[in-house]
Amino acid sequence: MKCRVGDLAVVIRADIRSNLGRIVRVVAPDDGRGTIRFIREGMIWNVACHQPITWRLDGKRYRRKTGPVPDNRLQPIRGVPPAPRERRVARVVSHST
Repeated sequence: MKCRVGDLAVVIRADIRSNLGRIVRVVAPDDGRGTIRFIREGMIWNVACHQPITWRLDGKRYRRKTGPVPDNRLQPIRGVPPAPRERRVARVVSHST
């Protein structure tokens, strides 16, 4: 499982091309009781998006700003932790003349 509740994530794999690249917020695990369901896809998240996401199911098209997305179709966006700062020690060089 790549994502966690609260993560921002990018949709990296989708059956509907317009969903690729959508930025979503991972809201909660999906309980599988909604209209749109994924079967045998592993962990499914409910996500929220500022732009509508499109799903096709049984010949119907759904456009919603919230809905289920499998974890394996998402890439979390979590910044890279800053590298530890190195201690800089000033070196004094003496030149004798």
